[in-house]
Amino acid sequence: MKTWQVITAVVAVVALWLGNAMQHDPGYVLISYRDASLQTSIWFALITMLLGGLALYWGALLVRWLIRSPAAFGRWRSQRREARSTDLTHEGLTRFEEGDHKGALQLLVRGAKFSPSAAVNYLSAARAADAMGDGEQRDGFLRQAGEAGCSPQAVKVASARMASRRSDPRAVIESLAAATFNPDVVWMLVDAHRTLEQWDALEALVPEVKRHSKEELDSVQRSVLLGRLRARGVTLDSARAAWKAAPRPLNQEPESVLAYARALEALEAPDEAEKVLRKVLKVGMDDALLEAYAGLGKADAKTRLKAVQGWLAKEPESPALLRAAGRAALAGGDHEAGADYLERSLQHESNAEAERALGELRAFNGDFAKSSEHYRRALGLA
Repeated sequence: MKTWQVITAVVAVVALWLGNAMQHDPGYVLISYRDASLQTSIWFALITMLLGGLALYWGALLVRWLIRSPAAFGRWRSQRREARSTDLTHEGLTRFEEGDHKGALQLLVRGAKFSPSAAVNYLSAARAADAMGDGEQRDGFLRQAGEAGCSPQAVKVASARMASRRSDPRAVIESLAAATFNPDVVWMLVDAHRTLEQWDALEALVPEVKRHSKEELDSVQRSVLLGRLRARGVTLDSARAAWKAAPRPLNQEPESVLAYARALEALEAPDEAEKVLRKVLKVGMDDALLEAYAGLGKADAKTRLKAVQGWLAKEPESPALLRAAGRAALAGGDHEAGADYLERSLQHESNAEAERALGELRAFNGDFAKSSEHYRRALGLA
């Protein structure tokens, strides 16, 4: 049997018993005070006392509710405002992602008024203002985000990200001037310094790159080296210093070696460039380095030809080595040997540069028919 059925049965039994008792003996109650007296049955007195007790209890509840109602109303009103702010914020963020930056900004600012996380609204409003190209509003919202409790680091990083999106590397660096380093901060600074070709500043970030992203360390160090070697104001001393300061693995990479050799050649140090290229080519052949080695016009041609001939002894049918030997022989004035090497290279591999070199040589010797044929082939391979 269920509890409520038991209670109902008990109440019914008690009610029947009371009704029967009241019918047989109503009892008697006399209340006297000075000259006044009140006479009634005991059952009526009990009912009156019960109703009076209930009235007192309900009265106490009413008083307590009246006392607490302003605070309760205030809490209810605050909850309503927060819920409304949350709805406005959600709608504002949605509008932003949809591309309605103006509408998003208005909703986010309205939502910030009673939001417990107003800093988020102001940061998002700053993004919307930035997307609209309104720098003054953007900076104002960033300040408000800080005043609303957003950490200085978060404000700086948000500002830098916006600057990065609008391709303003100087603003990125300025925003992160006093920021704590983390992977995102480091890479925004790396990209900004690369864009501005600030190689000293980029090199200063190497320890942080090593600490936060070792897999990208080689990329940053390579950028520093190549940037310094290719800089407009590079000098022979600065090129040598950059090469000496570079990590050893970079001194063996074809791209780095080629950049250093070209810098040395441009700075009137072709013999030094020849030594650098020859040293690396002894370790392993690379077509780009070999082509650069053969094309060192001001370096000693006999030294280059001798080196290439030594490599050819090991790989006599290498088209790249045959071309290099041909160019070195031509640079040294041995036209017959140069032509022979170039023609042998073409037997193994078609090449526009070899055809062009032979065309120049045939024209120099007065054989214009063969010269035209070589130039035509060169154009076909270009």
